[in-house]
Amino acid sequence: MRLAMIITKVDSADSVYGSNIAWIRSLAQRVEHLTVIGMSVGDFQLPNNVSVFSMAKEKGASKLIRFLNLQRVMLPLLLLRKVDGVFIHQGQIWGLLIFYAKVRRIPVILFKAHGSMPPTVKHYLPFFTAITTTTDDTFPIDTDKKIAVGQGIDTGKFVKLSSPAEPRLIVSAGRISKVKGYEVLIEALGILNKGNNDPIYLKIYGEAYSNNDLSLLVKLKRKISDLNLAHTVSLEGVIANDRMPEMLNSAALYVNASTGPSALDKSVLEAMACELPVISCNPKFRPLFKDYDSLLYCPPNEAHLLAEKIEKFFTLSVTERNQIGNDLRSVVVADHDVNRLMDRVIEIFKIFQLRKAR
Repeated sequence: MRLAMIITKVDSADSVYGSNIAWIRSLAQRVEHLTVIGMSVGDFQLPNNVSVFSMAKEKGASKLIRFLNLQRVMLPLLLLRKVDGVFIHQGQIWGLLIFYAKVRRIPVILFKAHGSMPPTVKHYLPFFTAITTTTDDTFPIDTDKKIAVGQGIDTGKFVKLSSPAEPRLIVSAGRISKVKGYEVLIEALGILNKGNNDPIYLKIYGEAYSNNDLSLLVKLKRKISDLNLAHTVSLEGVIANDRMPEMLNSAALYVNASTGPSALDKSVLEAMACELPVISCNPKFRPLFKDYDSLLYCPPNEAHLLAEKIEKFFTLSVTERNQIGNDLRSVVVADHDVNRLMDRVIEIFKIFQLRKAR
Protein backbone atom coordinates (compact mmCIF):
# COMPACT_ATOMS: atom_id res chain seq x y z
CA MET A 1 0.00 0.00 0.00
CA ARG A 2 1.22 3.51 -0.88
CA LEU A 3 -0.17 6.43 1.10
CA ALA A 4 0.12 10.19 1.29
CA MET A 5 -0.11 12.13 4.54
CA ILE A 6 -0.91 15.83 4.94
CA ILE A 7 0.12 17.25 8.30
CA THR A 8 0.66 20.61 9.95
CA LYS A 9 4.36 20.34 10.76
CA VAL A 10 7.24 17.89 10.43
CA ASP A 11 9.81 18.86 13.07
CA SER A 12 11.16 16.61 15.80
CA ALA A 13 12.30 19.61 17.87
CA ASP A 14 8.92 21.32 17.97
CA SER A 15 7.30 21.44 21.41
CA VAL A 16 3.77 20.97 20.04
CA TYR A 17 4.17 19.06 16.79
CA GLY A 18 7.23 16.95 17.61
CA SER A 19 4.90 14.03 18.30
CA ASN A 20 3.98 14.01 14.60
CA ILE A 21 7.26 12.20 13.93
CA ALA A 22 6.05 9.13 15.83
CA TRP A 23 2.85 9.11 13.75
CA ILE A 24 4.82 9.28 10.50
CA ARG A 25 7.24 6.53 11.56
CA SER A 26 4.45 4.24 12.69
CA LEU A 27 2.45 4.69 9.50
CA ALA A 28 5.58 4.22 7.38
CA GLN A 29 6.17 0.80 9.00
CA ARG A 30 2.84 -0.36 7.57
CA VAL A 31 3.15 0.79 3.95
CA GLU A 32 5.36 0.34 0.93
CA HIS A 33 5.90 4.09 0.60
CA LEU A 34 4.64 7.17 2.45
CA THR A 35 4.62 10.66 0.95
CA VAL A 36 4.35 13.34 3.63
CA ILE A 37 3.62 16.99 2.96
CA GLY A 38 3.72 19.41 5.87
CA MET A 39 2.59 22.99 5.99
CA SER A 40 6.08 23.57 7.41
CA VAL A 41 9.10 21.30 7.78
CA GLY A 42 12.07 21.44 10.16
CA ASP A 43 14.40 18.76 11.54
CA PHE A 44 13.54 15.07 11.20
CA GLN A 45 14.96 11.59 10.79
CA LEU A 46 12.58 9.21 9.06
CA PRO A 47 12.74 5.80 7.35
CA ASN A 48 13.93 5.50 3.75
CA ASN A 49 10.42 4.76 2.49
CA VAL A 50 9.24 8.25 3.51
CA SER A 51 9.42 11.26 1.18
CA VAL A 52 8.87 14.65 2.84
CA PHE A 53 7.73 17.83 1.11
CA SER A 54 6.94 21.26 2.52
CA MET A 55 4.32 23.86 1.66
CA ALA A 56 7.06 26.27 2.82
CA LYS A 57 5.33 28.09 5.65
CA GLU A 58 8.67 27.96 7.50
CA LYS A 59 10.09 30.13 4.69
CA GLY A 60 7.29 32.67 5.00
CA ALA A 61 5.35 31.44 1.97
CA SER A 62 1.96 33.09 1.41
CA LYS A 63 -1.28 31.09 1.48
CA LEU A 64 -1.31 31.08 -2.32
CA ILE A 65 2.23 29.71 -2.54
CA ARG A 66 1.42 27.08 0.08
CA PHE A 67 -1.66 26.07 -1.90
CA LEU A 68 0.42 25.75 -5.09
CA ASN A 69 3.08 23.70 -3.29
CA LEU A 70 0.37 21.36 -2.01
CA GLN A 71 -1.02 20.89 -5.51
CA ARG A 72 2.46 20.37 -6.97
CA VAL A 73 2.81 17.27 -4.80
CA MET A 74 -0.77 16.00 -4.61
CA LEU A 75 -2.04 16.50 -8.16
CA PRO A 76 0.28 13.95 -9.82
CA LEU A 77 -0.06 11.52 -6.91
CA LEU A 78 -3.84 11.47 -7.11
CA LEU A 79 -4.59 12.05 -10.77
CA LEU A 80 -2.02 9.41 -11.82
CA ARG A 81 -3.13 7.12 -8.95
CA LYS A 82 0.36 6.84 -7.48
CA VAL A 83 -1.10 6.45 -3.98
CA ASP A 84 -3.84 4.24 -2.60
CA GLY A 85 -5.11 6.72 -0.03
CA VAL A 86 -4.55 10.00 1.80
CA PHE A 87 -4.39 10.43 5.58
CA ILE A 88 -4.95 13.99 6.82
CA HIS A 89 -4.06 15.07 10.36
CA GLN A 90 -6.41 17.69 11.87
CA GLY A 91 -6.75 20.11 8.90
CA GLN A 92 -10.17 19.53 7.33
CA ILE A 93 -9.46 22.25 4.74
CA TRP A 94 -7.06 19.88 2.97
CA GLY A 95 -9.91 17.56 2.08
CA LEU A 96 -11.54 20.36 0.10
CA LEU A 97 -8.27 21.35 -1.57
CA ILE A 98 -7.70 17.82 -2.89
CA PHE A 99 -11.35 17.32 -3.94
CA TYR A 100 -10.19 15.52 -7.06
CA ALA A 101 -9.28 12.47 -4.93
CA LYS A 102 -13.00 11.76 -4.82
CA VAL A 103 -13.14 11.82 -8.62
CA ARG A 104 -10.31 9.27 -8.75
CA ARG A 105 -12.04 7.19 -6.05
CA ILE A 106 -9.05 7.40 -3.74
CA PRO A 107 -10.05 7.20 -0.06
CA VAL A 108 -9.22 10.21 2.11
CA ILE A 109 -9.27 9.77 5.89
CA LEU A 110 -9.24 12.70 8.32
CA PHE A 111 -8.04 12.54 11.92
CA LYS A 112 -9.79 15.29 13.86
CA ALA A 113 -10.10 15.51 17.64
CA HIS A 114 -11.38 18.36 19.77
CA GLY A 115 -13.97 18.91 22.43
CA SER A 116 -15.78 21.56 20.44
CA MET A 117 -15.43 22.74 16.88
CA PRO A 118 -17.18 25.21 14.60
CA PRO A 119 -20.35 23.99 12.87
CA THR A 120 -18.63 24.66 9.53
CA VAL A 121 -16.64 21.44 9.97
CA LYS A 122 -19.69 19.46 8.86
CA HIS A 123 -19.48 21.14 5.44
CA TYR A 124 -16.16 19.38 4.83
CA LEU A 125 -17.46 15.87 5.59
CA PRO A 126 -18.37 15.01 1.95
CA PHE A 127 -14.68 15.25 1.02
CA PHE A 128 -13.68 12.47 3.43
CA THR A 129 -14.21 8.75 3.23
CA ALA A 130 -13.93 8.42 7.02
CA ILE A 131 -13.34 10.63 10.05
CA THR A 132 -11.06 9.15 12.68
CA THR A 133 -10.95 10.66 16.16
CA THR A 134 -9.78 9.86 19.68
CA THR A 135 -13.17 8.98 21.18
CA ASP A 136 -16.75 9.64 20.13
CA ASP A 137 -16.74 12.77 22.31
CA THR A 138 -13.71 14.33 20.62
CA PHE A 139 -15.55 14.76 17.32
CA PRO A 140 -18.89 16.13 18.54
CA ILE A 141 -20.63 16.03 15.16
CA ASP A 142 -23.09 13.30 14.31
CA THR A 143 -21.92 11.37 11.25
CA ASP A 144 -21.75 7.70 10.33
CA LYS A 145 -18.24 8.33 8.98
CA LYS A 146 -16.83 8.75 12.51
CA ILE A 147 -14.50 6.03 13.88
CA ALA A 148 -12.78 6.25 17.29
CA VAL A 149 -9.14 5.13 17.07
CA GLY A 150 -7.40 6.58 20.16
CA GLN A 151 -4.98 9.49 20.55
CA GLY A 152 -1.76 7.99 19.19
CA ILE A 153 0.80 8.22 22.02
CA ASP A 154 4.33 6.90 21.51
CA THR A 155 4.32 4.51 24.47
CA GLY A 156 7.80 3.29 23.55
CA LYS A 157 9.18 6.79 24.07
CA PHE A 158 6.97 7.82 26.99
CA VAL A 159 7.91 5.31 29.68
CA LYS A 160 8.87 5.36 33.32
CA LEU A 161 12.59 5.96 33.75
CA SER A 162 14.84 4.75 36.53
CA SER A 163 15.79 8.25 37.68
CA PRO A 164 14.09 9.20 40.98
CA ALA A 165 11.35 11.84 40.87
CA GLU A 166 11.25 14.94 43.05
CA PRO A 167 8.81 13.85 45.80
CA ARG A 168 7.01 17.23 46.08
CA LEU A 169 7.10 18.42 42.46
CA ILE A 170 4.10 18.99 40.19
CA VAL A 171 4.51 19.64 36.47
CA SER A 172 2.10 20.88 33.83
CA ALA A 173 2.71 21.48 30.13
CA GLY A 174 0.95 23.17 27.25
CA ARG A 175 0.58 26.47 25.48
CA ILE A 176 0.28 29.49 27.75
CA SER A 177 -3.40 30.22 27.09
CA LYS A 178 -6.50 30.95 29.12
CA VAL A 179 -8.05 27.54 28.44
CA LYS A 180 -5.16 25.72 30.15
CA GLY A 181 -6.25 27.02 33.55
CA TYR A 182 -2.79 28.01 34.78
CA GLU A 183 -4.24 30.87 36.87
CA VAL A 184 -6.39 28.35 38.75
CA LEU A 185 -3.43 25.99 39.21
CA ILE A 186 -1.21 28.77 40.58
CA GLU A 187 -3.99 29.87 42.91
CA ALA A 188 -4.27 26.28 44.17
CA LEU A 189 -0.53 26.26 44.92
CA GLY A 190 -0.97 29.51 46.80
CA ILE A 191 -3.61 27.84 48.98
CA LEU A 192 -1.45 24.78 49.58
CA ASN A 193 1.79 26.63 50.35
CA LYS A 194 0.44 29.39 52.57
CA GLY A 195 2.28 28.89 55.84
CA ASN A 196 3.45 25.44 54.73
CA ASN A 197 6.91 24.48 55.98
CA ASP A 198 7.05 21.58 53.51
CA PRO A 199 5.94 23.29 50.30
CA ILE A 200 4.82 21.72 47.04
CA TYR A 201 6.67 22.87 43.94
CA LEU A 202 5.22 23.54 40.50
CA LYS A 203 6.91 23.87 37.12
CA ILE A 204 4.84 25.02 34.14
CA TYR A 205 6.21 24.31 30.66
CA GLY A 206 4.71 26.17 27.74
CA GLU A 207 5.08 28.92 25.18
CA ALA A 208 3.04 32.07 24.65
CA TYR A 209 2.23 32.53 20.95
CA SER A 210 -0.38 35.26 20.49
CA ASN A 211 -0.58 38.73 22.01
CA ASN A 212 -3.32 37.45 24.33
CA ASP A 213 -1.02 34.63 25.43
CA LEU A 214 1.81 37.09 26.10
CA SER A 215 -0.53 39.25 28.18
CA LEU A 216 -1.55 36.17 30.14
CA LEU A 217 2.10 35.28 30.72
CA VAL A 218 2.66 38.69 32.33
CA LYS A 219 -0.45 38.14 34.45
CA LEU A 220 0.77 34.71 35.58
CA LYS A 221 4.14 36.13 36.63
CA ARG A 222 2.35 38.83 38.62
CA LYS A 223 0.11 36.25 40.28
CA ILE A 224 3.11 34.15 41.30
CA SER A 225 4.67 37.24 42.88
CA ASP A 226 1.46 38.40 44.59
CA LEU A 227 0.97 34.97 46.17
CA ASN A 228 4.61 34.83 47.35
CA LEU A 229 5.27 31.74 45.23
CA ALA A 230 8.46 32.90 43.52
CA HIS A 231 10.50 30.18 45.25
CA THR A 232 8.04 27.35 44.60
CA VAL A 233 6.35 28.06 41.24
CA SER A 234 8.26 28.64 38.00
CA LEU A 235 7.38 29.25 34.37
CA GLU A 236 9.93 27.15 32.50
CA GLY A 237 9.11 28.20 28.94
CA VAL A 238 8.98 25.95 25.92
CA ILE A 239 10.20 22.35 26.07
CA ALA A 240 11.08 20.21 23.06
CA ASN A 241 8.97 17.07 22.62
CA ASP A 242 12.07 14.89 22.88
CA ARG A 243 12.68 16.22 26.41
CA MET A 244 9.13 15.56 27.59
CA PRO A 245 9.78 12.04 28.97
CA GLU A 246 12.67 13.33 31.08
CA MET A 247 10.56 16.22 32.37
CA LEU A 248 7.58 14.00 33.19
CA ASN A 249 9.78 11.53 35.02
CA SER A 250 11.20 14.31 37.20
CA ALA A 251 7.87 14.89 38.94
CA ALA A 252 5.55 13.19 41.42
CA LEU A 253 2.31 14.49 39.88
CA TYR A 254 1.01 16.03 36.66
CA VAL A 255 -1.86 18.52 36.90
CA ASN A 256 -3.99 19.59 33.94
CA ALA A 257 -6.25 22.45 35.02
CA SER A 258 -7.97 22.87 31.65
CA THR A 259 -11.01 25.14 31.90
CA GLY A 260 -12.70 24.70 28.53
CA PRO A 261 -13.83 22.09 25.98
CA SER A 262 -10.90 20.04 24.80
CA ALA A 263 -9.93 16.73 23.36
CA LEU A 264 -7.96 14.30 25.50
CA ASP A 265 -4.95 16.53 26.16
CA LYS A 266 -1.95 14.79 24.63
CA SER A 267 0.43 15.83 27.39
CA VAL A 268 -1.81 14.21 30.03
CA LEU A 269 -1.79 10.91 28.14
CA GLU A 270 2.00 11.19 27.76
CA ALA A 271 2.27 11.64 31.53
CA MET A 272 0.03 8.63 32.09
CA ALA A 273 2.22 6.59 29.71
CA CYS A 274 5.20 7.50 31.93
CA GLU A 275 3.27 6.08 34.91
CA LEU A 276 3.03 9.58 36.35
CA PRO A 277 -0.22 10.09 38.30
CA VAL A 278 -2.33 12.95 36.97
CA ILE A 279 -5.11 15.21 38.19
CA SER A 280 -7.20 16.67 35.37
CA CYS A 281 -10.05 19.16 35.16
CA ASN A 282 -11.01 17.85 31.72
CA PRO A 283 -14.16 15.69 32.13
CA LYS A 284 -13.22 13.62 29.07
CA PHE A 285 -10.58 11.91 31.20
CA ARG A 286 -13.07 10.60 33.75
CA PRO A 287 -13.75 7.29 31.94
CA LEU A 288 -9.98 6.70 31.77
CA PHE A 289 -9.54 7.24 35.51
CA LYS A 290 -11.97 4.43 36.38
CA ASP A 291 -11.70 3.63 40.12
CA TYR A 292 -9.49 6.69 40.69
CA ASP A 293 -12.04 9.20 39.38
CA SER A 294 -12.84 10.76 42.77
CA LEU A 295 -9.14 11.47 43.35
CA LEU A 296 -7.89 12.33 39.88
CA TYR A 297 -10.77 14.38 38.45
CA CYS A 298 -11.45 17.95 39.60
CA PRO A 299 -14.14 20.21 38.11
CA PRO A 300 -12.62 23.20 36.27
CA ASN A 301 -12.16 26.64 37.85
CA GLU A 302 -12.26 25.27 41.41
CA ALA A 303 -8.94 26.33 42.95
CA HIS A 304 -9.83 25.31 46.52
CA LEU A 305 -11.08 21.89 45.44
CA LEU A 306 -8.01 21.41 43.24
CA ALA A 307 -5.81 22.24 46.22
CA GLU A 308 -7.67 19.62 48.28
CA LYS A 309 -7.18 16.97 45.56
CA ILE A 310 -3.46 17.74 45.34
CA GLU A 311 -3.06 17.69 49.12
CA LYS A 312 -4.85 14.34 49.32
CA PHE A 313 -2.62 12.88 46.62
CA PHE A 314 0.52 13.78 48.56
CA THR A 315 -0.77 11.87 51.57
CA LEU A 316 -0.65 8.63 49.55
CA SER A 317 2.18 6.18 50.05
CA VAL A 318 4.75 5.57 47.34
CA THR A 319 3.22 2.15 46.77
CA GLU A 320 -0.23 3.67 46.22
CA ARG A 321 1.15 6.28 43.82
CA ASN A 322 3.03 3.65 41.86
CA GLN A 323 -0.11 1.53 41.53
CA ILE A 324 -2.05 4.52 40.18
CA GLY A 325 0.72 5.25 37.68
CA ASN A 326 0.89 1.64 36.55
CA ASP A 327 -2.87 1.45 36.02
CA LEU A 328 -2.94 4.73 34.08
CA ARG A 329 -0.21 3.53 31.73
CA SER A 330 -2.17 0.34 31.07
CA VAL A 331 -5.09 2.45 29.83
CA VAL A 332 -2.88 4.40 27.41
CA VAL A 333 -1.16 1.29 26.08
CA ALA A 334 -4.47 -0.50 25.54
CA ASP A 335 -6.45 2.31 23.94
CA HIS A 336 -4.19 5.18 22.84
CA ASP A 337 -0.90 3.73 21.58
CA VAL A 338 0.28 5.17 18.24
CA ASN A 339 0.85 1.73 16.73
CA ARG A 340 -2.66 0.64 17.63
CA LEU A 341 -3.99 3.81 16.01
CA MET A 342 -2.07 3.23 12.80
CA ASP A 343 -3.21 -0.40 12.67
CA ARG A 344 -6.78 0.90 12.73
CA VAL A 345 -6.04 3.48 10.02
CA ILE A 346 -4.58 0.80 7.72
CA GLU A 347 -7.59 -1.44 8.38
CA ILE A 348 -9.92 1.39 7.35
CA PHE A 349 -8.01 2.00 4.14
CA LYS A 350 -8.14 -1.73 3.32
CA ILE A 351 -11.90 -1.83 3.89
CA PHE A 352 -12.45 0.95 1.38
CA GLN A 353 -10.04 -0.64 -1.08
CA LEU A 354 -12.11 -3.83 -0.96
CA ARG A 355 -15.34 -1.90 -1.45
CA LYS A 356 -13.87 -0.13 -4.47
CA ALA A 357 -12.72 -3.42 -5.99
CA ARG A 358 -16.23 -4.89 -5.93
